[in-house]
Amino acid sequence: MKKIYALLLAVSPLLGFSQFEIHLGKLDTIQAAYTDQEIKIKMYVKNPSTAAEALNLNWALAWDFTGTNTPNWTNYVCEGILCYSPQVRAKEFNTTLNPGDSVEMYTYINMLIDTGSNNSCVHIFDPADSVGTVQTVCIYGSATLNPAGVEDINADAVLSQNAPNPFNNNSVINYDLRNSGALKIQDLTGKMIREIPLEAGAGKVNLSQLNAGIYFYSLWENGQMLATKRMQVIN
Repeated sequence: MKKIYALLLAVSPLLGFSQFEIHLGKLDTIQAAYTDQEIKIKMYVKNPSTAAEALNLNWALAWDFTGTNTPNWTNYVCEGILCYSPQVRAKEFNTTLNPGDSVEMYTYINMLIDTGSNNSCVHIFDPADSVGTVQTVCIYGSATLNPAGVEDINADAVLSQNAPNPFNNNSVINYDLRNSGALKIQDLTGKMIREIPLEAGAGKVNLSQLNAGIYFYSLWENGQMLATKRMQVIN
């Protein structure tokens, strides 16, 4: 039976200042597990404020299946001892984070088949933050006997916040890539709404005809997600 090799990418530092912090639990950068054996990724979500300002954060679990039309793994999220069904993909945190408080959060993944690859991302954000700040922890995994090396994130890539945000009819996203890639747009349930091919270099994407709601858009290159931001469409 083949093994899963899961690479954890830390919270992206490219997403700007946020009112909350995410700290990863101790774990190896690369973990291996046999098929049908779970891998647990632990993180702490903290409100570092010293002022009397509580936070009501939301999280959304998104994933991307590659290599087959059949999902390669299943995953779910826990807040402390409270775990949600794999069908729950977006939710407000169960506990309000008062200044100095933190909550333990886990992502569990379980490879379902002997071959293929997958990635899973947990987006954490403050719905009251009008600039769309979002912090993301991603797990990339593949089931193979001889896993290929995973390339480093392209530090030269740039993903700008869409403007205007929130928006009604039109908004623009600027980007800069070293190689060709894609912009992927997902809703709060993790459903892929659009995948837009991008050419190498600096460019922009004009957005329109999206239903009202909150979306995540991610910049991808060489099969890796480089950055994620949140945007809101209003009526």
